Amino acid sequence: FALTNVRVQRNGVDVRASRVEGETPLRWLWQRRSGGEAPWSVSEWSVEAIPRPASMSTTKSLAISGWSSLRSRLDRIFAPLRTWLPPTTVGPGEVRWPGGRVQLAGASWERDRLRSGEVIFKGLHAAAEVVWPAEGARTVTLRSMPTATTEAWSVVATSPEPSLVQAELAIRQQPARMSARFGASGWLPAEAELKARDWTLPA
Repeated sequence: FALTNVRVQRNGVDVRASRVEGETPLRWLWQRRSGGEAPWSVSEWSVEAIPRPASMSTTKSLAISGWSSLRSRLDRIFAPLRTWLPPTTVGPGEVRWPGGRVQLAGASWERDRLRSGEVIFKGLHAAAEVVWPAEGARTVTLRSMPTATTEAWSVVATSPEPSLVQAELAIRQQPARMSARFGASGWLPAEAELKARDWTLPA
């Protein structure tokens, strides 16, 4: 079946899609029980975080205060997706919030793995893959899509535990390794180490 002009608003988030195609609810449930699910597809879409008026604010803020709270938020986001979302492909879309946005050329989802084509954020162009299992290390991979004014680079970041991030970097084919341990809040790590040997920098 297909739905057009889909819009869902909840908890300050506005989600829109021009078209969603998938199985009927009964057939989808039967496929889940039998161990096989047909893929769904979503055409042009957008996700927008809507600022709440001060009168609607609560003492329990939804703000993300650092890496630890970001990882906790992503755990809560991926848990229902892993349980209920069938294999899905999405067309071009964007995520907007006050002061910024990320554009995606398209993406695919299966189990706990999200792959995207080109991602554009503040002039950076990259392909991305996110692997977010229920247990074990979470991994984010970004590989640049060089333009006439940017250099090639890549980042493979792994979080084996909530407070720890380990990354392998490559800039202009020069590798480096980084390890950072974060506190309960804040974007600056409490401890960090960067190893980069025999690097050459442009004059």
